[in-house]
Amino acid sequence: MSGGRKDSRPCCYDVYVAAALGAFFLCIGDLIKNDTSSTVIRISEIIGKQVTLGSGPLFALILIVFLGAMICWVHSPKDRIEGFARGFSVFAVLSVAGPTANNSGELANVISPDANTAVTASSVLSSDNTDNSDLLSFFIPLAYAMEDTIHAISGEAIILLKNIDAASNEKAKITLRDEKTKNIVARQLITGNKVRIRKPYGKYLVEIEKPGFRRTMASLSINKPVVAYDLDVEKNNTPISLQKFIGYSDKTLVQSEIESIRYQGMSHAKNNNFKLALEKYQVVEHALPNDPQILSLKGYALFKSKNYDKAIDVLEKVNSTEPGHYYARLNLAKSYCGNGRSDEGLLILLSEPKLTEEELQITLNDEEFKSICSDIISSMN
Repeated sequence: MSGGRKDSRPCCYDVYVAAALGAFFLCIGDLIKNDTSSTVIRISEIIGKQVTLGSGPLFALILIVFLGAMICWVHSPKDRIEGFARGFSVFAVLSVAGPTANNSGELANVISPDANTAVTASSVLSSDNTDNSDLLSFFIPLAYAMEDTIHAISGEAIILLKNIDAASNEKAKITLRDEKTKNIVARQLITGNKVRIRKPYGKYLVEIEKPGFRRTMASLSINKPVVAYDLDVEKNNTPISLQKFIGYSDKTLVQSEIESIRYQGMSHAKNNNFKLALEKYQVVEHALPNDPQILSLKGYALFKSKNYDKAIDVLEKVNSTEPGHYYARLNLAKSYCGNGRSDEGLLILLSEPKLTEEELQITLNDEEFKSICSDIISSMN
């Protein structure tokens, strides 16, 4: 009597599942490790142009898992372990054959356009003691995009990311795409909650990724010299890597009329057209009376217009309510010097709160201050 042994070979279903799991686990591991340059993301860049952009990573994952299972139909594995390894092999082939990651437009730790000119007049236009990030980030176009649009009219869009702390030092990744082709035009890492995009007129897609928040996408039309927007970014603790499989949260940019006018005034001031700048600031001040930032900007424009009496009146309001507002304080001192009252300008700078070492160095190196307040510099050294 012979005791028959049960066949230990797995059925087709077993090896298919094992192969699919092999491909799946490797995809997840690669995605978590590499994030923006993983094989799944690179393949999804292609799929995203044909299917819904936000679903690209999910379709890429499904494709790789499906191919991992189907390879068992070509080569029948002997057991589940071999099937698992076959699923791995599909991912390895796609890693080699997949498109190269496009990182040419990805720049980290980009300095504000005015960061290297902190002691000049232009820095005073956009700085205050609570928010030093108006010009925190700007986009540098990729070479191919610049060649196509080098003669196009350019405009600026300033986007305030709502729910994100202005003082946040954790970086957010901002990706700008051509709305029609879905090609990446620029990519940037920023801190804070303001993004400034300077690009040729056209239609774009803006994508925001920041840990602790929902991945967000919005359509952006740049068709004016300067426009400011608000963008609602929802808090979400799901890891960014996992959010890639559920796509973006589509949001609508909401234009802020008052902020747009303020930035238009700043743009005029940067071009030394202080008459037009004052007209814009006057509109904003009417809507936001006693706002320290707009009063600081207005006071500086009056100083540059050599209307020292009015500049002193405006900047004194800021200094009396917010004595820690450094740039208003500096410009008030310069206005006093311009008005022939250098002693009062010195008292402003020596009053409480005491200037920090950094603020003192900025003051002493400020070209306008050295020119108009030369008789009091020795008193501050």
